[in-house]
Amino acid sequence: MDKENRKLPEIEIEKTIFQFDIDRLALIEKDNPSNSISFAYMKDHGTHYSFSYSPLYKTHDFIMKGPSIDEMIDKILDPALNPSVMVTVPRITEIDPLGFSNKYNCTTKDMVEKTDFELMVNQEVYNKRIDGHPVKVNICGNQYVVDPDNDILWSIEGKPDIELKGLQDYYSDKNRAFNILYEPISGRVIDLKKQSVMDTETVKLVEIPDIRTIDPIGKNHASKLPLKFGLIYHDLKLEYDLAYSHDQISQIIPTNRNEQGQLELLIEGTTFIVDVNTFEFRDKFDPNNVIPLKEMQDCGDGYLIEYNDKDIHLPEFVVLDPAAMAKKYNVSIQEVEAHDDFHFMVDQQAFHSRMQGKLPTIDIEGHTFTVDIRMNMLRSASDFLSKGINFDDIDHYYSEEKDAYLIPYDPKKHEFRELDYANISSFPKDLIAIEFPFQTKLDPIGWNREGGWDLKSDLKWVGVQSHFEAKKIPWKKTFIVDVIKENKQKQQQGQNNQKTNKPSNNSKGRKM
Repeated sequence: MDKENRKLPEIEIEKTIFQFDIDRLALIEKDNPSNSISFAYMKDHGTHYSFSYSPLYKTHDFIMKGPSIDEMIDKILDPALNPSVMVTVPRITEIDPLGFSNKYNCTTKDMVEKTDFELMVNQEVYNKRIDGHPVKVNICGNQYVVDPDNDILWSIEGKPDIELKGLQDYYSDKNRAFNILYEPISGRVIDLKKQSVMDTETVKLVEIPDIRTIDPIGKNHASKLPLKFGLIYHDLKLEYDLAYSHDQISQIIPTNRNEQGQLELLIEGTTFIVDVNTFEFRDKFDPNNVIPLKEMQDCGDGYLIEYNDKDIHLPEFVVLDPAAMAKKYNVSIQEVEAHDDFHFMVDQQAFHSRMQGKLPTIDIEGHTFTVDIRMNMLRSASDFLSKGINFDDIDHYYSEEKDAYLIPYDPKKHEFRELDYANISSFPKDLIAIEFPFQTKLDPIGWNREGGWDLKSDLKWVGVQSHFEAKKIPWKKTFIVDVIKENKQKQQQGQNNQKTNKPSNNSKGRKM
């Protein structure tokens, strides 16, 4: 079956068309693919599903999503709007029988005689877990039993137990897993906050999924949820071999400092200096060999870098050099140890303000604009006659070198205005040149949201600001100087030609 060309089944809910995606097991709004409805929060009646639906937000009524103010007002003023309605949805086998049979390898007879749950969830594992069989995990040959009530992996072989609640600093929200340094021989977990030196020949990097992923039934019971909650999204197992890196951990995290008081880090035989001020690793003997923060992969609990064709996992700067972080941000070491890098690197007030829906603003010659990534423009905050500044219109004014725009701006109409480059012969008197950052700097959170990326992506090195000030650049320091000079030369050349040649009515103006 050609999944890419196959037309997704559609279902209408309160005059809105949704498409069913068998791979995601969700209803996707046809005209707004970013909006999805999960089956996890629907009640499974066996013959159908039901859930409380919000026509305002077009999803489960307990999920609040923010439409624009105009959309909100229109919907609120609509007398036909029902804040919440009970909706029934057919069985998945009825919505998409072809996709279902291919994904779950079942026949038409199976889909008629059995419920969705019976076909989607391993019944043998389900029944054994319900009867009390524990879930076990194998980590580098060591066996553990999962305790979903306390988030502990209990060792069967007398090794130290692994208490996941004490390893939150190593948890990745993106992967929903703990990335830990594990010593198979002793069964110890290396906590870099307590122990910064380790035997790299015996330690491995291990990924431990969270308990809900390993034992969803046990976690449902511990959380007093229905035991079947969300199970259709899990591949139930009673035993797991947890993933770990087959390569030995090759870096040493030292506790000693050099004579200048700098922390040094040995990576694949190369000594790097940890520079907290610039957030980079700098080769001690080759200043040109630098690993900056923006070239590191943020894993949530640390950073992944590639060096000499090997993936090297490093802890956060608050773990590597808490003393330097405390000095940089003028706080105590205890406060540094209580937070992660994100807390210090990103303006928390600006971050939380943006997450609550407040858009950034920028001042251009005393006039305030709102940075509206969704509308793809700088929107005047007070002059409703202004066309604002559309990013598509100024795309050719972007400088990669500066990662900024330099545009002609009308300070009276509060908007961008294109110049007549073919004929301009002097600096514009009614326009000024202004410079301001690209969208990724103006509103990185909005940019991530529109792109479908993690909202925190790149924030550590891009930063978050609530307000900006555009720079006024003198015309004599812009590219207009060269354009005017070239136009004047052409005008002079044209005048000289007129003295020696007959006038022509077919001459064309210069285009740029």
